[in-house]
Amino acid sequence: MELKKKNSTVVIVPKGTQYLGEFYQDGLPDNVVLNKGITGCGATTSAIIEDRKYVIAMPYKALIINKKEDCVKYAKEYLTVYAGGHNVEDITHFSGNKILVTYDSLPKVVEALGESITEWKIMVDECHKIIDDAAFRPKAMRSILDSYRHFGSFIFTTATPIPEEFQLQELLGIRHIQLKWENVTPVKVSYTPMKQKDLLKNVAYQLKKHQTDDIDGNAHVFINSVKHIKEITEMLIELIGVDKSDISVTCARNSVNEKTIGLVGLDIVPAGKNVAKYNFYTSTAFEGCDVFDATGRTYIVTDGKRDHTKVAIETSLPQIIGRVRNSCYKNEVYFMYSTSIYNDSGDYEEFKRQINLQLAKTRKNVSCYEKIVNDPEITESFSKIISSALCEDVLIHYCEKNGFSVNEMAVKNELYKYKVYHQTYYISTDAAGINNGDVVNVQAQPIEFKEVEYSGAEELEIEKVKRTKRPPFAELLKEYVRVLEQTSSLYGVRPVEDYEKIYPDFKDAYKYLGSDKIRKLKYRKKDVLTSTRLAKNMGARSKMIVAKLNYKQNAKYTTSRIIEDLQKVLREVGLECDKIKATLLNEWYDINRCTVPIKGGKQGNGYKILRCKIAIN
Repeated sequence: MELKKKNSTVVIVPKGTQYLGEFYQDGLPDNVVLNKGITGCGATTSAIIEDRKYVIAMPYKALIINKKEDCVKYAKEYLTVYAGGHNVEDITHFSGNKILVTYDSLPKVVEALGESITEWKIMVDECHKIIDDAAFRPKAMRSILDSYRHFGSFIFTTATPIPEEFQLQELLGIRHIQLKWENVTPVKVSYTPMKQKDLLKNVAYQLKKHQTDDIDGNAHVFINSVKHIKEITEMLIELIGVDKSDISVTCARNSVNEKTIGLVGLDIVPAGKNVAKYNFYTSTAFEGCDVFDATGRTYIVTDGKRDHTKVAIETSLPQIIGRVRNSCYKNEVYFMYSTSIYNDSGDYEEFKRQINLQLAKTRKNVSCYEKIVNDPEITESFSKIISSALCEDVLIHYCEKNGFSVNEMAVKNELYKYKVYHQTYYISTDAAGINNGDVVNVQAQPIEFKEVEYSGAEELEIEKVKRTKRPPFAELLKEYVRVLEQTSSLYGVRPVEDYEKIYPDFKDAYKYLGSDKIRKLKYRKKDVLTSTRLAKNMGARSKMIVAKLNYKQNAKYTTSRIIEDLQKVLREVGLECDKIKATLLNEWYDINRCTVPIKGGKQGNGYKILRCKIAIN
C-alpha cells in the first residue's frame, strides 16, 4: 500500500515481513532516499544478494568488516576500500560486482571506475550520518554529495528519519520512500540523569549487579569514549574483582586506542565476535553491526560535558536500540547520562533560539578574524591564537583555500540531533505480534521517556571500597593464592600470615576450595565465603542434596526454580544459607547457561544440566 505526499511516498510493509528482500523481491528501488523505518531489516544484505554491480558506501570500516560476512555467505566476489586498504589499481582490475567502501574513500572508487561508473549503482548506507557527522567530517560528507549522481543509479538508506527542514539541499529533489512496518512494539527507555562526577562510578556500580546476579544476562554498554571505557573497566577489575576475560571492548583499532585499552590489559575485538559478561562499544559499532546474545541487556552512557560535535550517542538511539539482535530484553534500554545541550535545553524552539544565538556569534567571529588577519599591525603568533580558538567552534569549517566559513551542515546537524533525541523507538515482532528472539528492528515515533530516580546523596559502593582501610577482598585473595602457589616472585614479598590477618577466611577458603575453585568463582567475596561454608559442612551430605534435587541430565530449569530448590534442600540437610545463587549448582552438577520457556510464550534465564558430579549409588 502506498500513500503519496509531495515528493514522498509512504509504503506499508505488511505483518509477517522481517526483511527488505522479502518485500522488494525484484531489487531495491532506484534513485530514492529509502527510510527503512527500522534497523536490522537487511537493506545492505539485499544489495549484496542482488545480481547487479553495487558500490556500497558505509560510514565506518568496522561496518564493512561486519558486512563482509554476508558476501562470503552468499558467495559474492567483493572488494573492500578504506584507508590503508586497496588502491586505485586494485579497483580498476576488480572483476567482481560488490565494492564495500567507507565514505572517506569513495573518491578513490570514483576515480578508479572512470567512465564505467555508469554501470554501477551506489548505495549510501546509513545516510543520516551525512547530517550527523557533518560537523567534524565535512570533507567525507561533501565527497558523497558531489559524486553520487555520476553513478548509473543510486539509493540512500537510513533507519533514522531526517525531517525535511534538516535535509541537505542536494537531497531535497530526490523521491523519498518511507516504510511503515505493521509489526512493531514499543521500546521502554529508562533514563537516569546524574551529576557528571558520579556518572562513571554509577555505571560501574550498575554493572556490578551483573557480577552478583542481581541483574541476569550480559551487559552491552554503548559509550562513545575509549577513555571512559578504560576508567569503567579499571573500576570493574580493580575494585569489584571482575576478571579481564569477562570484558570485551569494540572500538576503532588505532595506536591511541590500543594503548589506552592496553593499560588495563584488554584487547580490541570486532563487534559481536566474543560476547562476554561485559561488552563495551564505541560509535564504530553503532551503525549496522550485528551482535547476537540471547540474554543481552543494553546500556547507553553519555557524558553531556564531552565535545558534543563528535558522535552524540543519544542521537544514535535508533541505531543502538536493537543492535543486540536476538535478546529477550531487546525492548528494554537503560540510558545513563549527565546533562547535555540536547536534554537540558527546554523545548525545541528554545533549543533553536540558543543555536541561532551561537550562529550569530560565529558569523561575527569569522568576520572579526578576517579583519584581524588583514591588519598589518597584528603579529602572526596572535593571528594563530585566534585561528586556533575559531577551530573549536562546532559551526565553523576551515579549508586552506578559502579560510574560515560557517558550516551550514553543522547548523542543521545540531537541530537534527535535538529532534532525534526526542523520539520513541519500536522493535519489530513476528507475524503473530510476538518478540520471537530472532530479529530486532527499531522504528521512531514521538516520545516520552520514563525517568528512573537517582539520589546524589546515596553512598556508592565504589566509594566505600575506595575509602576502606583493607584492600579489596578479591584483589588480596588473588595475591594470597599466588603466594601459596609461588607462581610469581612479585607476590612473595608479603608473608602468608599477613593476608590471613587481614582476611581470616582466606585460610579455610584455600583449604576447602583450592585454587582452581577459587579462580572459577573469580575471587568474589560472597561466592567464596558461601562455597567455603558449604564445603566445610557438606561431606557426605552431597549425595543427599543430589538425591533430593533429583535434577535430570539435559533438563533445563529456570534460575528462580533452581534457587528455590536449593534453599529448600539445603535447609533440609542443615546447610541453610542467607543468600543463594543458581550457580551454586556447580558444586554438584556441570551446567550451562540457557534460556527456558516460561509463561506467556516468553523466554527466561536458566541452566541446562550437563551431568551430575556426584555418584549416588
